[in-house]
Amino acid sequence: MRIFTKQTVLEFWHVLIIIFPLTLIIPRMIMPLLEALSLSVASLLATLLIDIVIVGLAVFIFLPALNKLTSKYFS
Repeated sequence: MRIFTKQTVLEFWHVLIIIFPLTLIIPRMIMPLLEALSLSVASLLATLLIDIVIVGLAVFIFLPALNKLTSKYFS
């Protein structure tokens, strides 16, 4: 069984392309909500909320859209 197939490498790049910008943008966008809830950005609950938003956006919105877009050009 090969680990580095064309499909797995493409999936790796898809996830990296989506997750990296979200990790830069989402925490800044959620700061006002965390402040309203009196949560420190460094707290575990705040980190969990940020992670839930990032993973939810990636899995349900951005990755399916990116897969559709790239499947048209690379299949």
